[in-house]
Amino acid sequence: KNCPAPKLVVCSCAESGQRPDHVEAYAAGPALVARFARSRKHDPPEVLARILGDPENEKHRRVLEETGTLVGDCLLPTVLMLNPYRIVLTGRLATPIVKEAIETHLESSEALGRIFGGTPEVRILAEEENDYIRVRGAALAVLRAQVHRHLDELYGAPSAALPELFAELTEPITSFPWPS
Repeated sequence: KNCPAPKLVVCSCAESGQRPDHVEAYAAGPALVARFARSRKHDPPEVLARILGDPENEKHRRVLEETGTLVGDCLLPTVLMLNPYRIVLTGRLATPIVKEAIETHLESSEALGRIFGGTPEVRILAEEENDYIRVRGAALAVLRAQVHRHLDELYGAPSAALPELFAELTEPITSFPWPS
């Protein structure tokens, strides 16, 4: 009820001026901040801290649940294909509410139960276990910088042609996997 609607924000892989429909554009810290920011002068860390600091607030809980549902929806094809034993959540949005929403969404999949007999365990990596998370993040940043941001060179196509080239590999988010 009266919960701020999702807003498309720039994801970290976007070129200047682009706003691709990637899950990060809807389900990362900046996306949550954009839903609650009252003006462009907001302080993103403060807004996110308010959301995470009061997860039982009805609106905060709903956006965290929707984040988990969206992440769960995006994970479902991978889970169906790879059947990982465990999904590990890290970072600031690795909260019990997001974890529960992912679990609920994955549990609602008839295919997971039928094919694998159940769903993977969803685990939150506690702060003390996150010692090397920045190293993992740095490795992903290098992968983005050296591969994702050079797809035009790797595929021999101009950047403007890449969305069409990859259209069959990715699906834009055109609707959300929860009732409005």
